[in-house]
Amino acid sequence: MAMILSYYGCHVSLSELREVSGVSRDCISAADLVHIARHYGLQPKVRRCEPRSLANIKQPVVAYLNFIHFLVIEAVTDDGVEVNDPACGKHCIPHEQFNESFTGIVLEFTKGPDFKAGGEYRSVFSRLRDQLSTDAKTPLILGALLGFFYSLPLLLFAAVIGQLAYLTLPVTAAEEGAVLSLAAILQSPLSGPFNGILSDFSTGYILLIAIVLQGGSVWLHARASDRLALDSQQQRTTGLLRHLLTLPQAFFVYRIAVVLH
Repeated sequence: MAMILSYYGCHVSLSELREVSGVSRDCISAADLVHIARHYGLQPKVRRCEPRSLANIKQPVVAYLNFIHFLVIEAVTDDGVEVNDPACGKHCIPHEQFNESFTGIVLEFTKGPDFKAGGEYRSVFSRLRDQLSTDAKTPLILGALLGFFYSLPLLLFAAVIGQLAYLTLPVTAAEEGAVLSLAAILQSPLSGPFNGILSDFSTGYILLIAIVLQGGSVWLHARASDRLALDSQQQRTTGLLRHLLTLPQAFFVYRIAVVLH
């Protein structure tokens, strides 16, 4: 129902829907879905149809599969039925597989006069941003910067290879009266005290610097990644415990112990 309501512009949390539906350990039923829809101003309609008739129904609709599972049908194509399954997300089910599990029961929803759009849509990036604390943002930014500098030694190595190629096989264009080479490109902006830097270092020294920089950036990148993973794990564990302690009693009443483990 959160998917259906979000499609019509009403964004509500799962905890709010649990309170509205009063779902129990016996799972949710079609009557519970109808109750939720009417609570938010939607007009539900339960109907029976054949799988070949689904293409003629306005999507999205809720379908009942295997006499135990509800999911949202978003579209019916030649390749299969595109669904949004609360258990495994969006995917396409082949027609043969869908026909075997479909019970023929669908729930259609339309806007009623009392329907009101509202709420705030939260994307994956906004949820990830909220999970990152101030302490965790520092290694994240450091890891991003190190990832950028990670490629600099490779660029330096490529410049050395290009310089060697120029010294051995210069590229000329006598017809146009122009000379194209890596040295000309590098030396043109390097005037004054920067002129002739390449001539002051041998190729071996430049390659050694590139190797040292590469190894240092790899080590720093690994340290920052480990720090980020550790901080994220600590924050999520603390947040989970805090969230469990603030949940209402009804949350635990509706669930068996196996689900909470």
